Amino acid sequence: ALSRPCSVDGYELTAGASIGIATAKGGQPAADVLLQHADMALYAAKSLGRNRWKFYTDQLSEAAQSRHQMERDIRVALEERRFELYFQPIINLKTGAILSFEALARWNDAKRGMVPPSEFIPVIEELGLTVEFGDWVLASACQTCASWPDGIKVGVNLSAQQIRNDPQLEQRVVNALETAGLPANRLELE
Repeated sequence: ALSRPCSVDGYELTAGASIGIATAKGGQPAADVLLQHADMALYAAKSLGRNRWKFYTDQLSEAAQSRHQMERDIRVALEERRFELYFQPIINLKTGAILSFEALARWNDAKRGMVPPSEFIPVIEELGLTVEFGDWVLASACQTCASWPDGIKVGVNLSAQQIRNDPQLEQRVVNALETAGLPANRLELE
């Protein structure tokens, strides 16, 4: 019924719903616990796409706890500079000469081991830490590149969120270059 279009002031509108379902079994959990379970199920339904429904399971609670722990660990790792940069060479295939390196952020967590960027970068973005993280990557990449032979460049990836949300991005780039003593022509922003 929700998905049927309706007309409002000459505009055709459609609506949909994602639904989280939690049921009380046995010991009748408290109302706030039941609402938390329904909310977790709703979040899981939304993550599957639009117009979905999902029942609460204990695995959802475990996943939520794991996610919250990852968020806390990422904040600590960023604060304590536990991320690392790896440098992937870009090579001229004809001559075999190294032209530049691409800076790649990695996280070797003490408990999880090597965490893929596909797992930690989206969390960094959702937490609103993109500017802080990007600033660290930029500064570290410039500092490392400054110790390399002249002519070798470093490429640093910028996220769309970083470009949109950081009005100081240009100044951050200038600061990173000046602090490292790196000529601007040796930095490639992607």
